[in-house]
Amino acid sequence: CLGETTADVPQQRVMFLPTIKVDGQPGAQPANDNMAYFPEANAFIVLAEVQFNEIPLAANHGIVAHEYSHAVLHHMTVDAGGRTPDEQFGWDAESSNFWLSLNEGLADVHGAGLTGDANFMAASVTGQFGDRDLSNAHVLTDSLLFDARSSFSYDPYPLGSVLAATFWSYRDELVALGMSADEARSRMARSAFDAARSLDLSAQGFHIADY
Repeated sequence: CLGETTADVPQQRVMFLPTIKVDGQPGAQPANDNMAYFPEANAFIVLAEVQFNEIPLAANHGIVAHEYSHAVLHHMTVDAGGRTPDEQFGWDAESSNFWLSLNEGLADVHGAGLTGDANFMAASVTGQFGDRDLSNAHVLTDSLLFDARSSFSYDPYPLGSVLAATFWSYRDELVALGMSADEARSRMARSAFDAARSLDLSAQGFHIADY
């Protein structure tokens, strides 16, 4: 683990409307309607918005916090040589898929934590991503675990949403016990960050239940 707080993360760059080139494929690849942390360049990329015409992704505080969370977790878990956990410990596809879901789930926790909005993405993408609303029921099922055991076109968001919704329900319980909404979401986000910092990733066979 490198550093203890977000202040230890190096200043990040932002690349607006970058050209995406995929190894082994000729020419630039069409890419739009997305914002992402790009660890290979240690930068955020902001792609052209074609379909999404609400609040721009880069102006949505929840989405910015989501992507910044990816940068923080990357910084926390790479080694001195810049190797990610799967490279350090030789993870199989299943472990790598669980890690992707954990990464997306934690990022949604911090997006919701910053904004206080369980469905922060909806401000930018009306009518879509309802399945990312953390106030909805997200249940861990055998089907979600089975999907993670396949390395083919894995979608990390459904399992990640289970994790994120679990943290949001923790926030709800704190509010029900009398804590203010602001303090409850702050406590939720701190708990997620502390849990990620103390997670042991050193063995192959990393499983979402280890979290």
